[in-house]
Amino acid sequence: MDAPVTTSSSKNGTSINRTIKAPVEAVAQIVGQNITAATKTALAEEVQVVLAEQERLVMSERDFARFIEILEDSAPSTSSLVKAMRDYQVTKAAHPDRGL
Repeated sequence: MDAPVTTSSSKNGTSINRTIKAPVEAVAQIVGQNITAATKTALAEEVQVVLAEQERLVMSERDFARFIEILEDSAPSTSSLVKAMRDYQVTKAAHPDRGL
């Protein structure tokens, strides 16, 4: 990773590394935004990519096989599981905006 060599400071105290200033300016011109708006847009998009990667569950073949085995198990639910599901449904109903 390049050492942070700054070219100038902006009003919000951030600065742009010399190695990325020209590409950012080019992108800003292409999309019809100023450099600040283009930078904010790119940052917001990257944040979404990182968050999406964190939501993915990666398993080995062995773990995946065990996961499927558990899902397909027809054993009756325990009282703890029934209570946990009931609690979840109450929480979900109380907070419909959370995407539970």
